[in-house]
Amino acid sequence: MRLRETTNEYGTPVVEYRCESCGETFTICPAPEPEQDDQWSGCLAPTCASYDETRDVDKWFDEGRVRAIPSEHGVRLVPFRVIDGAKS
Repeated sequence: MRLRETTNEYGTPVVEYRCESCGETFTICPAPEPEQDDQWSGCLAPTCASYDETRDVDKWFDEGRVRAIPSEHGVRLVPFRVIDGAKS
């Protein structure tokens, strides 16, 4: 459930959600539009039954499984392992 729109420590717009399964709060960056809220019914807390590791980009960065590669249009995220069945 969408709680509020705010900015993170870098000034990037984010949305704070509350998990409908466990009640934990989590943020999504960049901030999705309200019509995309149905994509975030699950949680980003590893202890929650609705947690899906493939959607936890912070975890992937922390583990070194994704790199941000500069490109002419900003930054491109490059996974080093399959995410959601896509080929890396």
